[in-house]
Amino acid sequence: MLFCQEHRQSVIKENPELSSPELVKKLAEKWSHLSKDMKKPYEISARENTLIYGEAHKNFYENLTSEQKEELARLKAEQREARRLAKLKRALRETNLPKSPGSAYNLFVRSQAKKFDIKERYEFIKECAEMWKKMSEDEKKQFRKEAELEKLRYADEMKSWRERLLKEGKSNLVNWYNDLKGRG
Repeated sequence: MLFCQEHRQSVIKENPELSSPELVKKLAEKWSHLSKDMKKPYEISARENTLIYGEAHKNFYENLTSEQKEELARLKAEQREARRLAKLKRALRETNLPKSPGSAYNLFVRSQAKKFDIKERYEFIKECAEMWKKMSEDEKKQFRKEAELEKLRYADEMKSWRERLLKEGKSNLVNWYNDLKGRG
């Protein structure tokens, strides 16, 4: 890390076209070409910084009240859960999870979006809500029928999706999906 901080600007000057990942690769390559003697000061500094940070963290934690410690633990648990859910959602997306069906109102809004030039989203949604309220049940019937067809399509696609994952030995993803849906 210290080596990268120290050499980052010079590598950028030499190679301004590099993306961030390419820059990191270039720095790693430079690091790998250093001799053990040249790496030693960086490694010593890194160890010292780790000890300093560890001591500062310990002092910080010891000075917290029990309420603050509980709050910190709660926040860490929330962050862990958020990372777990993000990982799960990413894994589910990679399995081509079928898209949920829209409600009759969603289908109506989509149909209106095709007709209008949407400049202000809030105003557009507000106008659609007014139009929907004023529509007769007969006019809404078309969208309700379409929504029912969407639900049937979705049910079929979900059944196929579950069967495919089970055949591929990914029952854990099906279970995770069910857990996720159970949370609301």
